[in-house]
Amino acid sequence: MFSSVDLPNHPLSKLFAINSDNSHEFNYYPLANNRIYDRLITLPFKESENATLDKEALIYIKVFKDGKQELNIKSFLDEDFDNEGEKIEFVKEAYSEATFYALHYRLTPLDKIGLEGIQAETRAISRFATHLTKKLEEELASVEAMIEVTDRTADIVNSVMAKEISMVN
Repeated sequence: MFSSVDLPNHPLSKLFAINSDNSHEFNYYPLANNRIYDRLITLPFKESENATLDKEALIYIKVFKDGKQELNIKSFLDEDFDNEGEKIEFVKEAYSEATFYALHYRLTPLDKIGLEGIQAETRAISRFATHLTKKLEEELASVEAMIEVTDRTADIVNSVMAKEISMVN
């Protein structure tokens, strides 16, 4: 499934804890709305039978409170904007009126994981719970890809501000 930021003071901790019952538990909700989950995760896996499993995208996220003071998230990819101007307006509005995040997303295929590197650990586990060793080996064998999410918020905000200044001059 997903593994996320494990430090409570990490800038993305707050984002990935939205809509979690426990603020120390993370979820993928920011990647799930606007069919982003389907477009970035489900479809690449479906298409990977015929092609490679590489996928990169920039995700623009606006976190805001609605009229009921409940947190909402709107997430978009580059292709969701009709033009560069629309994207710039979204970033400016989200940055000034809400909380804005820009995440670089990368889905990368992984080679089959060799269990030789953890044999000592699996032997130790099997002394106490053989079924857990088998389950661990099955879980590791089923890992096909890695998702890397990088916070690019400052870069995108600086880029938009620079474009605004150059358009004024």
